Amino acid sequence: MADDVGRVLPGPASYFPYRSTGNGLLALTQTGLANSFAAPAGWPTPLIVQLANDCGEPVLNGQVVATFSNGDSPLSMRLTDPDTGLYSATWSPGTVTGSMTVTARAFAPTLSTTAADISGSVTVNKVPVVFSSSTRNNLTELPEAPLAPGLAAYVKGSSLAPVASEPRPFVTTYNGTTVLVGGLAAPLYYVSDGQLNIQIPTELEPGREYSLLVAANGGYALPDSILVAPAQPGVFYFDDGGVARLTAQHFSDYSLVTSASPAKPGETLTIYLIGMGGTNPPVASADLPPVGTLARAVEPPTVMIGGKQAALSFSGLNPGFVGLYQINLTVPDGVSGELPVVITQDGVEANSTFLVVK
Repeated sequence: MADDVGRVLPGPASYFPYRSTGNGLLALTQTGLANSFAAPAGWPTPLIVQLANDCGEPVLNGQVVATFSNGDSPLSMRLTDPDTGLYSATWSPGTVTGSMTVTARAFAPTLSTTAADISGSVTVNKVPVVFSSSTRNNLTELPEAPLAPGLAAYVKGSSLAPVASEPRPFVTTYNGTTVLVGGLAAPLYYVSDGQLNIQIPTELEPGREYSLLVAANGGYALPDSILVAPAQPGVFYFDDGGVARLTAQHFSDYSLVTSASPAKPGETLTIYLIGMGGTNPPVASADLPPVGTLARAVEPPTVMIGGKQAALSFSGLNPGFVGLYQINLTVPDGVSGELPVVITQDGVEANSTFLVVK
């Protein structure tokens, strides 16, 4: 038994300075961070404490919560070693700060509540960091949504590239930055410190989860994971006075459909998309369709304009741009006004847009 309140059980590591309330004593022994720690931002940092009562016996029914004075979200620490009463969690520091405190609070039935503080800092980290679930469709930007082969997507993080640039032609390594998805190098549209724009490799098989790994600045980020689906359409649009106007061209002269130049019932239009997935014939990542060949979408879409289905004459890759798809359609008869456009492919709806028809 402890012979005085405040005695810390002996152990092989440094200790949290702790304070307690109540009669029975909980003791926290810290085996992860040490005082005056310097944790790199975004880098996994283990938090480990040993929880025991004042007789030196492991406490197995405790609850331990870590909080952070730099504003990071609290973490629950779970029991990971019942033999010794070790509780642990992994902290990925967010906000860079020169001085902060990590506080561990422990609770257990019939025993005191104990809080322990340890001080340190969060330092700038030039090792690349990919934010969790940050790889998204460029146009829909839905969090944790599946991605399609050939999709133009973005990856958010930090220290992802030394300078902002748009590689031309598309390459898979630029200024030391490479993105691997399922072991395949992804073509790079754009690189910067905080964001990469990539093409999801067309060779990936839908219906599977893949790891995404970024190499930059001489290091590797911890991998993220993405789910690949057959299609995840996103349609191009522009803001017209707060209205998400579908980017559509008059097929006759390729001029833009606007309020001043509306579409007409029965007219053929061309609209542009990303994320329509596999094509027939297949087209490799970063490649254009072969000259004289139409690469049609394997999963046919449907387009509803003002509640009426539009007839499609083509849906597939645009011959002149990597990863850009197009649909040629005929505006249904009997529609007029500022009309909602609903594009669906493989059961997935694209982002909502409007088309003016008169």
